[in-house]
Amino acid sequence: MLLKVCGMRAAGHSTPGYWMKKSSRTDSSAKGKELPTRATPIGRNFFTPDDIHDIDFLRDISFPGEFPYTRGISPSMYRNGEWRIAQSVDSPDLNAASSLIREIANSDEPAAALSFSLHTELGISGLPGTRAVRTASGLPLSSVRDIDRLFSGIRRETLFTGFNVCSSAAQLVSMYMASCEQAKTDIRGIQGYVENNVFSPFSLSMKNPLGFPLATDISFSLITYSLNRLPYFSPFNPGGYHIREIGGTPEQEIAFTVASALYYIREAEKREIDPAQILSRMSFILGVGTDIPVEVAKFRAARRIWSRVLRNSFSGLDDSALRLSIFSRALRFPLVNDEMEINMVRSTMQLVAAVLGGVQSIEVRGGVHPSLRDQRVARTLLMIHRIVGNESGIADTIDPVAGSYYIESRTDEIERSVNSLLGRIEEHGGIDKAIKSGMIQSEVKKSREKLLHEMKEGRRLLVGYNILRDGRRKIDILREPVSPSFRLMDRSGVASEKCLSDIASSEPSSGAAMDALIKAFRHGHSIGEVTSAICLM
Repeated sequence: MLLKVCGMRAAGHSTPGYWMKKSSRTDSSAKGKELPTRATPIGRNFFTPDDIHDIDFLRDISFPGEFPYTRGISPSMYRNGEWRIAQSVDSPDLNAASSLIREIANSDEPAAALSFSLHTELGISGLPGTRAVRTASGLPLSSVRDIDRLFSGIRRETLFTGFNVCSSAAQLVSMYMASCEQAKTDIRGIQGYVENNVFSPFSLSMKNPLGFPLATDISFSLITYSLNRLPYFSPFNPGGYHIREIGGTPEQEIAFTVASALYYIREAEKREIDPAQILSRMSFILGVGTDIPVEVAKFRAARRIWSRVLRNSFSGLDDSALRLSIFSRALRFPLVNDEMEINMVRSTMQLVAAVLGGVQSIEVRGGVHPSLRDQRVARTLLMIHRIVGNESGIADTIDPVAGSYYIESRTDEIERSVNSLLGRIEEHGGIDKAIKSGMIQSEVKKSREKLLHEMKEGRRLLVGYNILRDGRRKIDILREPVSPSFRLMDRSGVASEKCLSDIASSEPSSGAAMDALIKAFRHGHSIGEVTSAICLM
């Protein structure tokens, strides 16, 4: 408050209230016209020291690398090296995707983040009698032959490979392991991550073929296998970015991710798995949009919330377990596929937001259709990272936004809102019960409808959609995914194949189940056939 006394009143300057009243009057130079009022997250556009008077520096902000990690998990932030750059690979053309992965593997940032077609994500590709489905985006993988084709001529030990998949996480990682074994790759050297959060498809009202209890068991089979055999692979990384893609808020994104992570950590304890083993490898996968201040505040709030939740809920965890690593994914919304140059600007804004937010890894998309994301686009995206990292100056200072009245106030506001949502989720009995009751889906639907209404009214502006729009083109945004129909193999069909029957007779939550899955893929079975066998466990 010393700043207010010395800087405003003692010097004879206006008080905040007087200034706000004065500034709200129409500027004479505007000739009576005012700019459109943009919808802001808090409904305000001016902040002073009064807005952060409840914030205690050591308790709520502290120093970089110190609890509650608001200012980042490392004391040096990016001074000892830049963030990890992961390039998105989601082309429906496997030949084009393979060429892009090869380009990435040969670059000085060999990290690829794979996204999959809906049929592959659900684990139903390659079912007998099911015809192949053309997809606009996402890798369409059915068997180990597709993995072999995708990684042909690539040394996989040198490539950091991310799997953005939930419903069929165990199946896809098993397929990858089978392909690695056939390529004589030492799987102990495999680096990367898999999302593997069973709640993500359920929260979007998607139909998971396995059903919730079995899906959880298979998810932990993958976790157990990875902790024991893949020292450089992270088997659980919860994310809420998919909620943002259909209109959810940053607060809902964090609350969903925290609640999912809490469920897994509690479940790990029940299964006698040391939570610290999972936490030491885990990252939150959070989306990043173009509203820079809000995204920065969100990342800061996520670290603070998670460290406090862990400290209050679990005993015996050291400080290293409380440090939240964040992997940010550039949101597809508001990118428009055929506006590459414009969306490169948006991608730069997303990158700046992620860097100012202190994340550890960033997946970039470039805002072009997956079939057009070639080596030229990949190089341009890499150059944008280099320019931001070396020329913008935002990585030269550790947490340069600290102390901003708006950023600190917004961070605090997000934390309060997220804690309120978490309280409601706990009242329902946890994330599993909240999804079953429809609470999560209902909350996201309300936010989506509000966002669409604001955009229709012109209070939330999106260039190319409701401002500077090409009237000849219709842009479809915030579209919700629809579950495809499918029919799994019956028991007699599974029993006729020994590898599949071995899966059906396995203990679903054990690491041995993963061995059975890998064996089935090694013998040429499709992901749909393997999913059918899992359903009979």
